[in-house]
Amino acid sequence: MLTRFLHTAFMDWTEGRRSPGLLCFGAIAKPLSWIYRAGAALDARLRKPAVGETSSRTRIVVISSPLVGGVGKSPLVAHLVSALLNSRHSVHIVTTGYKRQGCRDVSVEPGKEPVNAGAAGDEAVMLAQMTGAAVHVGDDLTATVARVARDVAPEFIIVDDGVRRRWQGERRIVVLAASDLDRPVRFLPDGRWRIAPKRAWPAAGVAIIQVGQGTSTAISPEVQQQHARTLESWGYDGPIGWYTSLVEGVVPLNKGAAEATDTPPSGAPYLFCGIGSPARFERQLEFLGVSAAGRQRFPDHHAYSPADMSDLEHQCREAGADWMLTTHKDAVKIDPAWKLTVPVYWLRIRLELAAGTDMLSVVREQTP
Repeated sequence: MLTRFLHTAFMDWTEGRRSPGLLCFGAIAKPLSWIYRAGAALDARLRKPAVGETSSRTRIVVISSPLVGGVGKSPLVAHLVSALLNSRHSVHIVTTGYKRQGCRDVSVEPGKEPVNAGAAGDEAVMLAQMTGAAVHVGDDLTATVARVARDVAPEFIIVDDGVRRRWQGERRIVVLAASDLDRPVRFLPDGRWRIAPKRAWPAAGVAIIQVGQGTSTAISPEVQQQHARTLESWGYDGPIGWYTSLVEGVVPLNKGAAEATDTPPSGAPYLFCGIGSPARFERQLEFLGVSAAGRQRFPDHHAYSPADMSDLEHQCREAGADWMLTTHKDAVKIDPAWKLTVPVYWLRIRLELAAGTDMLSVVREQTP
């Protein structure tokens, strides 16, 4: 209960809400952020990132972010991996499987025995479903990348979240949310920055992701110039791609990720999610004109249980809703075999380039 309260307060505070209770949270968060920033600066001086090595055949592409809280890394990974696979490249994904149960290395591979989200992590299962690529999970990213490069030797290894690790010859893409370039840099827990902006480089490209409507939302030249100036002040002057996160439709819980979307039931849904940025999920629906009958937020990577789902069904009925809606990341942790009495759907999204350089060209570019 305390974890859920603190997570909700943190998300509300960093999303700009300023109720009396949150002002109390902010008064505590501000001095704590100074301590965090000092610790991060000391860590940067004392602990240099280890540099991993791989075979010359395999290109390492790292998708990282100096921010916490759902900036869009996983959708960008899916976007790049799907495009590379469609071009008949061999691609594997490596991730840590954050907050999974157990510590052994596992792989989620198409055509092989399924691995659940508890063992592999929700993002690993979601990425495997979204792309059809093999996803390898290990606590030591450097060792896992080396193992995949040695044993499989694909053309590309896409590393999801290697913010504190480096590899020789890597192509690093840093992901930022558009809203965070328009705000002052504030460190945890007063803000969403976990490392200083200048520590995010060197990078081969920057992807700036915003939530959009039914079609790709245009990025004005003025906004592009403003973002470019901000990045230059942080020490980056390379290619920038602006992406919009778009809704493709909804998928019933009992259907696979590759199947077509369905028309949802009529009436307002009851929303629930346990992701880094619930506001992005809710804002996406607002753009579509979907109003929620009620909502429940869980901490990021929340592991659902039958009791959770029973409680959500009760809240759904109390709110007068006939169906529930969540995210793909949450859906992979809900067992369709549980005896659910309220239909559950998840939102299918995709990224579309709105302006600037597509990071796919950055990934394909040969390392000098």
